[in-house]
Amino acid sequence: MNAWLVVAIVVGVCLMDGVILVALLSGLKKTAFGPLSERYPALPPGEDAVTRRFQSFRIGMYSLGFSIHVTADETHLHLNPAGFWRRLGAGPSSIPWSQIEVVRRSRRGNWTTVRIGGHPLRISGPPWCLDLADAGGEPGNTG
Repeated sequence: MNAWLVVAIVVGVCLMDGVILVALLSGLKKTAFGPLSERYPALPPGEDAVTRRFQSFRIGMYSLGFSIHVTADETHLHLNPAGFWRRLGAGPSSIPWSQIEVVRRSRRGNWTTVRIGGHPLRISGPPWCLDLADAGGEPGNTG
């Protein structure tokens, strides 16, 4: 095979990958974090807040493994994307517990899926924070 043909194929594949990546990342902002951060702008956490860094979430069709810093207090669930996602346009949000409806829990208890503000956007994440929606947002009251 001609060396120029190999170079042309590699360049073409890289360009195609770049176009797909840009489309996916713009979708992340428009369909996942965009509506959350616009509708529920970030607020400072309360004094009683519990924070865990690098938690895994699924927001819409995007699986964000170990890339969300989560803070839960009496009034809000605070989601703050890790640096990589913030650079790509994902913004932080503070969602009131009253707007979070538990939809489903996994059988083994590793995931909880919620609906936000009646919006069709669903979030799946660790039960330690999402189950607080049923407990009225009190970090010490998960049962």
